[in-house]
Amino acid sequence: MTDDRAFANTPFFDVEDEYFVKGDLWLISSVAITLMDLFFGVAGDVARAGRSVIEFRDDFQHTIHGLAFENNALLTKIQASERYQKAMQKAEQSKPGA
Repeated sequence: MTDDRAFANTPFFDVEDEYFVKGDLWLISSVAITLMDLFFGVAGDVARAGRSVIEFRDDFQHTIHGLAFENNALLTKIQASERYQKAMQKAEQSKPGA
């Protein structure tokens, strides 16, 4: 019996794919920004009716627009990656009639 020092590598935690982690974080932030914008709009409508229960900072709209801009920039960066482009090409080729 020879000892070739080969062994199985079995990490305790799942191996994380940085691309998917970043994509998931982008998606979470996109949903959060959308919900904050929705709450702001609804709160404005309710305030006009005289029943406001939520108060937003004076610079909220400026802040949320800045966050949305950063979020869109991250999406553009993700879509420009080689991995994303290859996945889109593969998806396009697998469409029926393609």
